[in-house]
Amino acid sequence: MIVCKKCGHQNNDTDEWCTNPACGAYLAFDGSVAAPTPAKDPGSGAAVPPPATPVAPAVIPAPVPPATARPAPAPPPESPAIPPIRPGERVCPRCLWGNDPGRSFCRHCGGQLTNVDGADTGPVAAPPGPRPRRRWPLVVAGVVLAVVCAGVGAIAVGAYDRRATPATGTAGPRPSPTTEAGSALRKTDYSVRASTSEPGAGPQFLSDGDPHSYWAALPGANGATGNTRLTVSIPNAAHGRIVRMEVMSGGIDDQYRRRPRPASICLHLDGGECIPRQLLDQPDAQEIRVDATKPVGQLDVDILTVYPAQTADYTDNRVALRELTLFAAP
Repeated sequence: MIVCKKCGHQNNDTDEWCTNPACGAYLAFDGSVAAPTPAKDPGSGAAVPPPATPVAPAVIPAPVPPATARPAPAPPPESPAIPPIRPGERVCPRCLWGNDPGRSFCRHCGGQLTNVDGADTGPVAAPPGPRPRRRWPLVVAGVVLAVVCAGVGAIAVGAYDRRATPATGTAGPRPSPTTEAGSALRKTDYSVRASTSEPGAGPQFLSDGDPHSYWAALPGANGATGNTRLTVSIPNAAHGRIVRMEVMSGGIDDQYRRRPRPASICLHLDGGECIPRQLLDQPDAQEIRVDATKPVGQLDVDILTVYPAQTADYTDNRVALRELTLFAAP
């Protein structure tokens, strides 16, 4: 019920305006809700009290049976870091901490480490393996050793080339600073003399173009230099620079190894300094670089050492050659 504040008229709860014809006030502003009139007993006229609010019966929980099994251990406390596992320790499967081999429960979380029958449940930490070897120091040492060996080898080769030592049968001519092939001179364009010659084996056979003839030195007869010398004269400078020569070493046919063969020689251009060269111990023609920088009129060849004869009927200083051919370039 809504009571109008202006005229005191009682209105229904659904009225918005006062139903008093003389008022008509808007109840949303000028009305108030009146308390409900308590009910009265029709016989005695006394007020009847409102019914009491029912109360729900209390629920009594059922008794909990006593525990018969061992409660599960509490979860392990959080650890900032797992300590390193030492060799031989048993690793806990719950917290991964290491334990002594004789323990049954983890020293960190209390978890069981063995079954009832004694079988292990946690893995045993394996002892650490050998530390892998570092290979890069070996690689660096190998590279340094290779460089040092290459340098020592280059120095040794240079020193060997500067010395006029006997050849061993495997050393070839010294490498040439150029690769000029040149053109072969005619046999009539130069002549050869020798400091010593065996009868019937003179130096003229060195430029006759016949590999079945040869020059040979007399035993014990050496030139003014103390070595057997061949002198090649080239009278016409128009032939150009002597860039190389080819020689065929030793005697003919079966006499090749019966006679000594040149091993190390010196070349002199117009009486200049010695240019050392090494020869192979082979019967075929082989190249000897000269590489003259200008035309020369005379080329001297000193035979310093020889490959020894393999029979006793010829002495070591009776050296033999079959052919000597010159090549010139402009």
